[in-house]
Amino acid sequence: MKNQWFGDINDYYKYGLLRLITKNTSLKVGICWMLTKNDGRNPDTKYLSQPENWRRYDSNLYDFLRHLVINCDKHDIIQIENNEILPACQFHSVTLIDDKEARQQYFSNFKHLVQACDLLFFDADNGMEVKSKPYGREHSSKYLYWYEAKELYDLGYSLLIFQYHRRVKYEDFIKSLSNEFAANIGVKPQYFYRTKHVTLLLIAQSKHRAIFQKLNKAIKANWPKQIQVL
Repeated sequence: MKNQWFGDINDYYKYGLLRLITKNTSLKVGICWMLTKNDGRNPDTKYLSQPENWRRYDSNLYDFLRHLVINCDKHDIIQIENNEILPACQFHSVTLIDDKEARQQYFSNFKHLVQACDLLFFDADNGMEVKSKPYGREHSSKYLYWYEAKELYDLGYSLLIFQYHRRVKYEDFIKSLSNEFAANIGVKPQYFYRTKHVTLLLIAQSKHRAIFQKLNKAIKANWPKQIQVL
């Protein structure tokens, strides 16, 4: 996550999904923004100028983001750390850098913060690790690494992970990613929440799976054709 992207179309999707989780379940959510430094690119916020097309999916969230981004020109993740928008959440908003030791301390602090949580959301710039970006090297802060996800899953947390689509057929992308999760964590994602450019992957503990089966009905009802449940 970068502050420059705050309020873009992908934020609308992921905040909308998180809001459904917090409103429709008793799960306590820990949010790891995996915040990285801005790089000067411009966010896709055209949807905020098209309320006739987009406001219907989550009017309160839409109005909140539109006011901040369009009216106030505020691009800062701290704005969404609002109990009225994302209740029952713990937020880890420290900037993540590439340095290996700093990253280890970052995740140690996060684990301490979320001890009472049930579900952890990771908002890495790109998603899960790739071989071309070794741990601790340049741009490694843009990825969540397999051992980090496995450690937290093994501690009993369910995981929701932001993942940009890869440049292959979507079916091949999902199959490949599922196999990577099976090989590295020992379990495949139960659900994929697909949007235009990104997918949010759910790796749920067995004790939480029935909760998400029910939640999926609310997602389909509130975000028809925008968030596909696979």
